[in-house]
Amino acid sequence: MTTPEPTLLSAERDARTLELEDRQTRPRGMAVRTVVSLGALGLSLFMLWHMRLEVAYALSPRDPITLGVEGDYHFDLARSNRYAQVHGTPALRGIYLQTGKQTRMAVPLQGTPLVIVRSLLDGEALVQRGKSPPPNPQPLALRGRLLSPNDAGRYGELLRGFAAGDKRSQGIKPTWLLIQGDRPGADLSDTLIALVLVIFAGLNGWVAWRRLRLAFG
Repeated sequence: MTTPEPTLLSAERDARTLELEDRQTRPRGMAVRTVVSLGALGLSLFMLWHMRLEVAYALSPRDPITLGVEGDYHFDLARSNRYAQVHGTPALRGIYLQTGKQTRMAVPLQGTPLVIVRSLLDGEALVQRGKSPPPNPQPLALRGRLLSPNDAGRYGELLRGFAAGDKRSQGIKPTWLLIQGDRPGADLSDTLIALVLVIFAGLNGWVAWRRLRLAFG
């Protein structure tokens, strides 16, 4: 008399058969779509990484760090990518910066490790042919975005030039940059874009995980 095959083994064999049949009937484009989802995830994360400073600054405190005044500076409080205020006297030489239609002045602040980038003041003008006038020497108060050389982006080379002993620095070797204006939260466009990227990255990460799980699970 033949002994029937155990029900458990039969169930396992049937499940394995169904699994193999399922893999054979899956769309051939699944692998391609998985790669596309992973690529979209990687691109989103790459863009978020490059926007991290802008988003962090937009969400940073709106009350400025007070760096002090002449004779009483507190650069031990300085933090990169934060809103800060300072009062001081500009050096006698600076650099005119042309950005599109806007002209700004970059000048070290005497007695500090700071270069300020500000709007032009009375008596200042960029002369295309000839010698441009020196910075306005009057003491001034300034508020803006404080950056270290590593976070200064397109201004980094300017800051490193002063620190390396540019003749216009008059012996001042700055280690900080203060860009006038640019208050935290004034422009939330980067933050909104970053939020969309986070959602897009999360969606593509979830889709890729589901497809990989389906393919190898």
